[in-house]
Amino acid sequence: MSGPPTWQLATAVYVPLLTGNLSVIGSGLIIYSMLVYGRRTKLRKPHHRILLAMSIYDLFYSLVKAFTFLLTPAEGQPGSMGVPGAMGNMATCRLQGFFIETAHATGAYNSLLSIYFWLSICRGVKNDKFTKYEPIAHILIFVVFVGFAIAGVVIELFNPAFGFCFIASYPPGCESGPGAPVCERWPPRTMGLMYEIFAQMWVQAYIVIVVVTNAAIWYKVHTQEKVIRSINQRVLSNTMEAGLAQKKKEASRERMVAVQSTLYVTAFIACWSGPTAFHLADWIAGFKSFWAVLSQAKLWLLLRDTLQ
Repeated sequence: MSGPPTWQLATAVYVPLLTGNLSVIGSGLIIYSMLVYGRRTKLRKPHHRILLAMSIYDLFYSLVKAFTFLLTPAEGQPGSMGVPGAMGNMATCRLQGFFIETAHATGAYNSLLSIYFWLSICRGVKNDKFTKYEPIAHILIFVVFVGFAIAGVVIELFNPAFGFCFIASYPPGCESGPGAPVCERWPPRTMGLMYEIFAQMWVQAYIVIVVVTNAAIWYKVHTQEKVIRSINQRVLSNTMEAGLAQKKKEASRERMVAVQSTLYVTAFIACWSGPTAFHLADWIAGFKSFWAVLSQAKLWLLLRDTLQ
């Protein structure tokens, strides 16, 4: 069976040893700052708790990506793609697939963060009220994505792919062209649908949520500032002056939250739009490119943690 050149496999597997470990450091610093320096202050705020949960999921994802060479099936093991120095087997391969699947929870937390900002600015929901229902969101995210990850392991959906183990046909390269072996499970014709169900549909939903909520937040901020400008043009009594000062204070806070929300949204879109576009192109047109795989699956780890 012909496959990717050895140098491409080695690059795809060992580049994450650098980018993944840098991502581990980034996520670890966020967790450390929240739990050690911010236990009595930062963790009182919902958006900091959401960021902490997001970083915990991201930490496990970064670890399994960083040590791909330990988890990829070694030469002579079932599913081996001939990666130099690989030390794993199919069990460790599926372990990596499990944690990559659970990492979609980070996108869910990005969405939850956007919803929190939207509720705070557009609906006037106070932190105490949000905190009352917040545990339900944490439990739901855990159950959904750990459940999908367990399902992927049970149905043997996670198999060796190019550079890591995730949703793939088995054995590697099966039914990919003339002379390729017949797939034992999950032939290419079913892969697009499974990738959509287990991965991309979630990302697409997240993008819609964060864009719509952020647009609503900025609309509210714009409307509030327009009202203040209108009031500024009138002659006001002392009572009205006090009311205007309060409105200005609220508008300033709303703009600050809107900017913060936009930064999170920008980070999310910058990090997830590349992988989403790549996988959609692969599904629709059969697009394959070594450099595209390398950039979207490896180097974006650095981009995501830097922006977060």
